[in-house]
Order: sequence, then structure tokens, then C-alpha cells
Amino acid sequence: MSSELQKLIHRFKPKQDSLAKVLDLEALPRRKDRILDFVWSDHPLVYDRPRFGVIESKIADRPHRGWQVMLAQSFQDESAYVLDWVLWREALLSFLLPHLRHIPEAADLGMYAGLQYGKFSESDREALTALWKQVSPPQHYQHYIYDGPFGFPLYDQVVSGTFLQRVVPWLNTLRPTTTRTTISSHTYTAALERWQLETHIPLTEPEHFILIALSRLTNPLHQSRLADQLNMSVSGLSQHLTNLAQRHHLRLLRSIDLPLIGLLPLEVFFNVTNRKMVQRISEIISSIQYVYFIQSFRENILHCRLLIPYERLDIVNEWLDDLAIIEGTGAVQSIANSSLFFNWNFDTYIPDSGWSLDFTLILNLIESSISNNLENQVAPNQGFHYSYDSVALKEFPIRLQLEDFAYIRRTFDSILLTERIASQPSQELRDLGIPETMHMRYRRRIRKLERLKISKNNGITLFHIGLDTVLKIYINEPRMISEQVLGVLSLLPYLNGIVLENGHAYVFAYVTNSHAVDTLSTLQKTFAKNEIEASIEARPAWQSFTGFETPVSPKNYDFAKGEWKWDECTLPKIRKNT
Repeated sequence: MSSELQKLIHRFKPKQDSLAKVLDLEALPRRKDRILDFVWSDHPLVYDRPRFGVIESKIADRPHRGWQVMLAQSFQDESAYVLDWVLWREALLSFLLPHLRHIPEAADLGMYAGLQYGKFSESDREALTALWKQVSPPQHYQHYIYDGPFGFPLYDQVVSGTFLQRVVPWLNTLRPTTTRTTISSHTYTAALERWQLETHIPLTEPEHFILIALSRLTNPLHQSRLADQLNMSVSGLSQHLTNLAQRHHLRLLRSIDLPLIGLLPLEVFFNVTNRKMVQRISEIISSIQYVYFIQSFRENILHCRLLIPYERLDIVNEWLDDLAIIEGTGAVQSIANSSLFFNWNFDTYIPDSGWSLDFTLILNLIESSISNNLENQVAPNQGFHYSYDSVALKEFPIRLQLEDFAYIRRTFDSILLTERIASQPSQELRDLGIPETMHMRYRRRIRKLERLKISKNNGITLFHIGLDTVLKIYINEPRMISEQVLGVLSLLPYLNGIVLENGHAYVFAYVTNSHAVDTLSTLQKTFAKNEIEASIEARPAWQSFTGFETPVSPKNYDFAKGEWKWDECTLPKIRKNT
């Protein structure tokens, strides 16, 4: 064995000892406490998966001898700090149980541990961070996006720098099912995602008051005015807002006025009878460049949202009708959005504790208000309400420039609730391939876009405060009744959704796990008793929807013509499924 490898092996045990100390873990048994040797493999070093060429760390045939780590042959050409980072990763993996250690995504925990506790120079750390993003790209699963390089550092702020200390012992409580001996990547990442979103820190009293004020904002945030309103100093308010943003992922949301840029939000509902039909239609719809998201609703409805050039509405509707006939889904509903709404209600939140344990009053009010024909029992929905009815603007959409998409992308990141913090303008320009020399032009363009009111305030969104269950409600009634029901439902902690052109509403109501069953039961009984046609189901909040890359992208825009691209290949040819 080379002297260089000997040095690497001797550095492994101190890394394990360091992790055991900082993560408050029990020391490992002697048979796991060292690397016996490295084995160079002919397997290529490929930067397209979390382990990037490391085959599998495993205990040697004789367990007492220690760890044997197999590395791609091409690792010999890598810089020393990359190999040192691999050691940190393997050291963290040695604390996981065998049925977890084999999962490629588990390596992300070790990579983060190395960046947190390794003694790397700033330039080496930047290079390793870039490499981590390269080998562990975001992965879209059925109900969420797994993105370790982005999510781990951000979530570490939520739990005040104790992410690894909390998550490693918790992961070791996961066990395979009786029919499996291992855990799949999907099961592992789904469990990790759910744990992240269900772990939260209670709000303090000042934070609680600030959020109540923010939830009622109708104009852009001015910290000095808000500070006066709350009887706080500007510096004190700023510090609280910073803490909220870091620990609870507070976002002040904005949305793009889509008709102003020539797009129309279109909600499409298919009646589906089996999983095969869901998969088939999902595959067809997802190939359209203007798809925004696809999600199933209950067992027989597939809901898709498209953002399409508004002059193509008739073409799209004809194509959807043909698709429904060929796939045998029956009549397909294709409905343009009328408005978006968001509503926060912090009345039942107790600072330093959490949401009230007694939801009886709220549920009684909801039941009473609906049963009494919704007659002024509660105040109407006071949350943010954004209408798409800008008919005049549809005739004069803004002619977009390349740098506009940096501004639009930032806004859509918020709408998608990815928790991404807006990057600096220089980074946004680099992401689009625009020279930094256009920095000032970009700032001027942003000011112009905001004067044209291309985006509007959407209120706030807040993560990690215990609203772990989402009730998905589809109200199939005329507009007047739908909006009255929404006013009553605004008694729940958080409500968002859409009102469709035909008056129906598609609603997401967020509640705590402890209140989910009672809330679901009360709504179902109340809707049935009062003959309100509505469908309702409950899901964990982390299973909200599957997102796609936003269709509002420069690759979909023809800058020469000043319009959204459309040709005969935009809608796929429909063939009967044989």
C-alpha cells in the first residue's frame, strides 16, 4: 500500500471520533473503527450520482479487520482534498445501519458533514460544494423534490445548526418492511423530507405579532411603517424578520401577472379509472413545454395546470377533447383560472407553544356558519386575493427581454414554494448566461417591470410551524357559494387555492396532524348535510404536488417575434394506446 493511502487510512479514525463527539453519537465498535485498506476499482468516476464512482463501502469478509473502501481508479488523479472529503463521507456513513448505508442518497449526509467539519480552505470548500451539486442534482419524486446540497444547509438554519445531530439517530430508527430486507432510495428520501417538514420551532411572541401584520399586508413591505405599527425599532424588526427567514423559511410571496406577459393559467381535470390511465395521461401531458404541475386528486381525478399562450386556448381545448376521447376518460374539464387566494389565520396560535390543542370552537363555527346558509356568521375571506381578469392587458402583453426571465424566475421560485432564497442579481445573470456588465441595466429593467406591475404581492408563506397535514378540497358549486365557503374556511390556520372561471374552487387547507381527522370529518359531514358538492381528502403537507420547471422560461420565448413559441410539435400527436 502506498504511503499516501496509509496517511488517508490513519486520518479515518480521527474523523469518526470527531463526528461521534460533535454529533453526540456513541463510539463505534472496534470492528468498524478503522479502514483496513482501499481497493482501486476499474469502475469509472462518473459525476452523475451521489456516490460518484465509489462502489460501496463494506465490512471485509473478516469483520474484526475493519472497513474496506472501494474507489474508482480515476480517483487517484483527483486532488488530495477530494479524497479527504470522501473520508469524511465514509466516516459519517459508518454511523448508519447497513440497510441505510447502501442508499446512494445517504452519502449526501456525509458530504455535508465533511463541508461542516472538515478543515478545508475556502477555495477548496467552494470547489467541493460545486462538486456536490454536480453529483447530487435535484431529484423529482412523486410528491416532492429531493435536493440535499440545497436543502441540508437551509434546513440546518431552521434547527439552529443541529441538523446532523438530530437526523442521524432518527434515520437509524427506520427499518425495512417485513417483505424487504433493504430500504429504497424513494422510501429513504420520502422519510427524510417528511421529517424535515414536520420538525419545527415555536414562534416567539414578537414573531407572532409580526406574522399577523405581514399576513394583512396589501402593499409592498416598508419596514419603517411596519415597525411603527408594531411599536418596534426598525433594527429590532429587521432582526426578527431575519430570524424568521432563517429559522422558519418566511417568504414574502409575489406572483407574475401572467396575462401581462401573454400567458393564461389553465386548469385541466381528467376522470381516470386506474393507475395505468393516470400514468399514460401524465406522460403525455408532461411532454408539453407549458405544463406547470400534475397531481392526482382522490382516486378518479387527475389535475394538471398549464400556462399557455392565451391565443392558443381553442387549439389546446380541441387537443384535450381528442385526448379524452382516445384515452376514454369521458368529458375533460378545461377551465381558465379566475383568481388566486391566500389566507393566514394566527388566532389559534399560542406563542412559544404552538397551535391551540382545542380546535372545537373553530370546527363548531365552520359547521354553524355553513349550516345556517353561510349568513354572515364569520367575516369574509380577508386574505390576499389576486384576479387574472386583466382583459385589456391581454391585448398588449409586454415584449420580454432575456434579463426579464431572471426576475420572473425569482418570482416563480417563491410561487413553487421551493424555499429558495433569491440570489444576487449578478448570480441571476450568470445563470442565464448574461454578462455581469449588464448588472445595472438589469436593475433598471426590474424597476421598469415593477412600474408596469408585472408582479404583485401574494402575502406570505411560512414553513416549519407545525401545519403538517393538507386538506385538498374541490368545491363544485356556483361562484357565490364557493366564495362563501372560502370565507368560512378562512377560520382554519392556512388556506390557499384557486377560483376557476366557472366559479368552482380548488383549495388547500393546512392544519396540524392532531387536528386533521376532526377537521376532515367535520367538513365531510357538513358538506353532505348541506348538500354542498365538494370532494375532500387529506395528505401529509410534504406531499403537496409534483412540480416541473416553470414554463415561463426563455427557451419557450421567441425574442425576435416577441411572442411565446408554438409549432405543430408543441402538442404531441395522440395515438390510441394499444
